[in-house]
Amino acid sequence: MSFLEGGFMSCNRRYKRILLNDYLPVMDDDQAKIVGYVSNISISGAQLLGTKPFDSLVGSRLSIQLPPDLTMGGGVRLSGSLVWFAENMMPAFFDAGVHFGVINSQARKLIYELIARYGVDGVEDFGGSNYA
Repeated sequence: MSFLEGGFMSCNRRYKRILLNDYLPVMDDDQAKIVGYVSNISISGAQLLGTKPFDSLVGSRLSIQLPPDLTMGGGVRLSGSLVWFAENMMPAFFDAGVHFGVINSQARKLIYELIARYGVDGVEDFGGSNYA
């Protein structure tokens, strides 16, 4: 059950969330604007950090803009749907969770490469909110 359904995300995740040493921009595909940044990622989803509440993005398609060196300039994006949102422990910041859904082999390879290049080595992130 997700936060949006009145419950909480399970802390027993199938894949570890890896903290990134660089925040990647996340776009709202409908409005073509940056709505937040990826703070950690796994093969099945990502946690976002933003300065505005994410509740207005329920139902929106979100895309993570990957660094050009990772996509060889191809403009590949990872897309997902918002599954939970909450206030961050730090005032004026908000968290949200994005689920990638079905991941094809190309996307899986990109996520592993992203973690290898930008992940904080050996650091698993358990999230900054009680809802992570």
